[in-house]
Amino acid sequence: MPRTPPSIVGPDVSSHQDPARVPWSALRALGKASFMFARTGYGVGSDATFPEHVKRARGAGVELVGAYHAARPMRPVAAQVDILERQADAVGGEVVPVLDLEVMDDRTPVEVADFALAFVVEVERRFGAPCVFYTYPFYAFGLPLAPELATRPLWIAHYLAITPRIPAPWTDWAIHQYDGDGGEKAPGGMDLDFNRFRY
Repeated sequence: MPRTPPSIVGPDVSSHQDPARVPWSALRALGKASFMFARTGYGVGSDATFPEHVKRARGAGVELVGAYHAARPMRPVAAQVDILERQADAVGGEVVPVLDLEVMDDRTPVEVADFALAFVVEVERRFGAPCVFYTYPFYAFGLPLAPELATRPLWIAHYLAITPRIPAPWTDWAIHQYDGDGGEKAPGGMDLDFNRFRY
């Protein structure tokens, strides 16, 4: 029987959470914040809470930081990657870039799939590092995603699942968002999304 890779747990945050209320030190003490992901923006808009979320997490000893951009296929790739790059540069240090793709924006599946590949390629050109791909099964199963995306780490949202469903072209996951809104709470009662990261 193959050995399951070890994993660590961490939350993802955005403007939906007040940066001053996320209990990073308490989460670290519970083993629930070995890493964090924060949203850089949505479409061509920036998430103003990104720098503060990262600053507070790092201040509590969270060293592995991811920056995810909730992309809109109806908006230009370059303008959205500009925001991701600018936000990552503002916080400094090593930041893992992420494409968060969850909407169709009245585009065809082929158009969205082409957009996804173009976004990943542009991120990797600028960051010089692999772009993590975040999505969820029901959405991704409807897209003819490019085979070359299989070499990028998959962050899959599948709540309450021990083993998440994996859409093509991937065969396995790197990060599993196993808990979403209304589920697991942080110390103090804040509702956070939690993820397992294989390493």
